[in-house]
Amino acid sequence: MKRYLDFLWENRFSIILATLFLLAAGWFALQGLPESVFPNVDFPRVTVLVNDGSLPVKFMEVEITRPLEALAKGQPGVRLVRSQTGNGLTKLNVYFNPGVNPQTAYLMLQARLSQVRLPVGAQMRVTRMAPYTYPFAEYALVSNQEDSSAMMPTFAFQVRPALLAIPGVYQVQSTGRGWPQVHIDLNPVRLAQYHLTAQQVIDTLRRAQGPFFSGVLHAYHQQFIVATTPRPVDTAHLATLTLPLGPANAEGIRAPLALGALGRVQVGPPPLLTDAAVP
Repeated sequence: MKRYLDFLWENRFSIILATLFLLAAGWFALQGLPESVFPNVDFPRVTVLVNDGSLPVKFMEVEITRPLEALAKGQPGVRLVRSQTGNGLTKLNVYFNPGVNPQTAYLMLQARLSQVRLPVGAQMRVTRMAPYTYPFAEYALVSNQEDSSAMMPTFAFQVRPALLAIPGVYQVQSTGRGWPQVHIDLNPVRLAQYHLTAQQVIDTLRRAQGPFFSGVLHAYHQQFIVATTPRPVDTAHLATLTLPLGPANAEGIRAPLALGALGRVQVGPPPLLTDAAVP
């Protein structure tokens, strides 16, 4: 041991010089190494998204989700199909067996799903999931008292603007049950009392939601047309909304009538059906 230490001490300058050379060589080699935030990993998973905001959940379940599930399960190599159905939204996650070529599976599934006849206005997007597909960070907004639909105002008016204010963030999307829905349960006795039908109430509500012309604004060397849309603060204000549905006078003009006089106005979460199918 003493002989080894004596050797190191006698050749200390050579050893220090060799160490410096190794450190310099390692530093230069490090500069040439390839860098990647998202490694090249193949995920045997394809996501199918069909969007049509005007269709109810039952129609989406029967006319879109079920046919897409049946075709996806019949694709060779498919291991599992998970589906989510909401108002105007159908989402499928198709998982393939290990060893399946992801690119070939994606192209074959896309061609197979194109056989489904979608409703007018519906759009389908088939995406192969990979690390480089969506450069994103995902956060969960949870609560022990409120459901996801009740927290949508917090996300839309507080969380989303704060995230968009961060430099480099160009888009913020939400995944959940969507906004709460207002349910109006019309009373058949009240409708008969005022000689109204449910369709008349629906048509009047559509005409009352605007938008309405409010004026013209000149700013920044441009001309802007200002349109406003009245939005009740809560269900109590919506129940006091007056509509021309009251008794008609001699000229056939109906008197204003509050919406709450025709039924009950309440808020409820949007429906969501979740299903998983194994071929």
